[in-house]
Amino acid sequence: MTAEATPDTRFFNLSRVLTGLIVSALLAIPVAYRVSRAILAGPGWDTYAFLVNAAEFAGKSVGYTEMHRPPMLSMITSIPFRFGWMDDSTIQVVDGIIWWIGLLALYAILRRRFSVGPSFLGTLVLLGIEPAWSLLGHGYSDHPSIALSIVAALLFIKATEDHPGWYAAAIPMLLTAALTRYGALIMVFPFLVWMYFRACPIRHHRQIFTGLGISGLIYLPAGINFASAFNDFLRPLATASAIAGGAFESTGATETTGWHLLYVQRILTLIGPEKVAVATAGVLGVACLGLVYGALAHLASMRPASLRRLVLPLALVGMAAMAQLNGGMAVRQGTIVLAVIVTWRVLGSRDEDGRVLPLMALDAMMLSWLLAYLDAHGHMTTQLPRYFVTMAPSMAYFLVRGWGISISGIRLSSRPQDASSPVVAHDRFVSVLAWGLLGIMVGGLLWQHADLGGPTPEKDKIVIGSEVTAQWLADRDLSDDTIIYSDTWPATSWYLGREAKPMPHFTDSRAYENELEKNEADYFVTLRSRRFENFEPVFAANSATILQRIKAPSNSRQQVLYLGDGWETYVEILCEFDFDLITDRNRYAMDGTAMLDSLSAAELSEYDAVALFGVKWNDFPAGEAAVREYVSSGGTLVADASRNLDGLSYPLVDTIFLDTIIRRASVRAEAKLTVNDDFAAAYRVSREISTSPFMDETGGAWFGATYEPLADSGARRVLARLDGRPVIIEQTMGNGRILWVGSNLIWHAFVYENDYEAGLVRALFDEVLNPHSAIGIED
Repeated sequence: MTAEATPDTRFFNLSRVLTGLIVSALLAIPVAYRVSRAILAGPGWDTYAFLVNAAEFAGKSVGYTEMHRPPMLSMITSIPFRFGWMDDSTIQVVDGIIWWIGLLALYAILRRRFSVGPSFLGTLVLLGIEPAWSLLGHGYSDHPSIALSIVAALLFIKATEDHPGWYAAAIPMLLTAALTRYGALIMVFPFLVWMYFRACPIRHHRQIFTGLGISGLIYLPAGINFASAFNDFLRPLATASAIAGGAFESTGATETTGWHLLYVQRILTLIGPEKVAVATAGVLGVACLGLVYGALAHLASMRPASLRRLVLPLALVGMAAMAQLNGGMAVRQGTIVLAVIVTWRVLGSRDEDGRVLPLMALDAMMLSWLLAYLDAHGHMTTQLPRYFVTMAPSMAYFLVRGWGISISGIRLSSRPQDASSPVVAHDRFVSVLAWGLLGIMVGGLLWQHADLGGPTPEKDKIVIGSEVTAQWLADRDLSDDTIIYSDTWPATSWYLGREAKPMPHFTDSRAYENELEKNEADYFVTLRSRRFENFEPVFAANSATILQRIKAPSNSRQQVLYLGDGWETYVEILCEFDFDLITDRNRYAMDGTAMLDSLSAAELSEYDAVALFGVKWNDFPAGEAAVREYVSSGGTLVADASRNLDGLSYPLVDTIFLDTIIRRASVRAEAKLTVNDDFAAAYRVSREISTSPFMDETGGAWFGATYEPLADSGARRVLARLDGRPVIIEQTMGNGRILWVGSNLIWHAFVYENDYEAGLVRALFDEVLNPHSAIGIED
């Protein structure tokens, strides 16, 4: 935390302009090279989800969208689309340009503390990390989002240190970053640290409100689009808030650990290739020694009376550490911010206004940045190397910071004492030697990535297969009502120019055929070797095969309409495909099925029953009224509110829904599941069910919904209890009924593959579709 002399940032002169141009060009060269290589290889098939959304925003829809994706990258890409550059390479170029801008912003931040050379080297560190280099130019949202976050950080610094007018750009830039990748809203926490130490919000309230107003204008296009698509103007902002509030989810990943120090453990391979791991370890070692030395030197310079005030910071650091083990997202992030603020308030040097000095405040903000993302991604069930990009800017900052302190210490310890001129020459020699060594190591990282003169990158075989099979389908002159499924649905839709429905990922191979049959698919573009009775392969290319229907579907099972998101991949599996869960009533794929208020009571009554789990809505009262009318008219609803208990979006916790108070409660790990005697006998399930432990996938506590009836609600019957608490409840309403399921029991039965619990789930849906009227069950 020791302060260093900072370069003069007040004036622009010719030297600074030329330096900036040179740095910009030097950074542009490797970025352009990497993006050009990425274009030769083409984007991954998942990138096409952003491309089809960009086509939608440009008014050139290909018939398919994924509107659950953050909109900003697609909206920026839609601009060149409108002018005719509608190619998959467009988003790759946009990705590279935004990343280059972010690198320049990081350089500008580093120049607040360091001279040109160290600042440039620190920027190269960010450019050279393994995930940034390997994924740059793929068209994902990770790089653009963190680049825009760096720009926002620079603008907030300029707003407090240079001119408050920069708030007009800083606040909108934070919103832009969050709309590029929703998790970027976490940057609020490090920015709050900076604002606490350096801002004058009362004095500059006009500029801050101007920034908020411009943010509204920035948000307007996304809001209008989502209002048109979903009748929900605030949908992207609500989703961003939910993710920043702890609702981190990631699908399609292959690595799950849930260990919050995973990124620390793998730091060497995340920074650079394994070939240079020894050099990387040396770079990190010098930086860590410098940071420790700097902190100890600062403590040694303080008066003993001040050191006694360390009790409070140490206590808060301990609280933050404990929160990492047991706390929720808000508690963990809050204790980190509080610990950093109090530590710097106690130990930081102040200016004449009593504020922590800007360089020390910069250290605090960058530390908060690092810890905020290490916490957020470290506690996700799914952890991927590319998430390290979010922590990399602050890591690059402290790497250069540590080297700077180490070099200063070496200069002081080895400085000659006889004359001033040898001292100056010595200091320069040490600095050039040390920074040159770091430059060689950083250059080695980039050189290992470059693969200069290597073979032309091969295109993704999956993408090639999607393109070729799409062309084959396009040549068939298909009718408008032809239903096409695809394992690579965004790419197939992009190249085909019409909707290809997404094939979900199932753990049971039977579910794939069930999905095709119940939705009466005509074609299936698959990457798998599975074949189905009613389909035959008609074309194959690059691991992709087209299956065409040869026999008409003969499906006469009962149908349950699903409102929500989550059950579509496992309820039918649990129930041995005894009925069809209808999940295609939503226009926008991969965003759940129909919303609560999407269908009228009459439309709901067309199905044998309605299921509700992870439900969303535009107009909650209207949706509840439609469901109430449906049930009162004789319909049957099976509902579990367990997926609507966390986050800021679509909350049902502590609310009244269908005359029932919904609450969130934990379940004891060894909870006992008992079934009413009559219900157990009617459906031949055990009276006492042997359950798996009630713990989440990372060994934490299990949570789910519980239900309390209002005093004037309909009659209720308890079908099963968990530790004595009702977990399956039947509620009568008019001529119909509701089967409430608590404690996220259905997911528990599936994820732990418990046959006894699965038998109870099958009995539940059997009761939903074919009620056993002879059951006598007491509440």
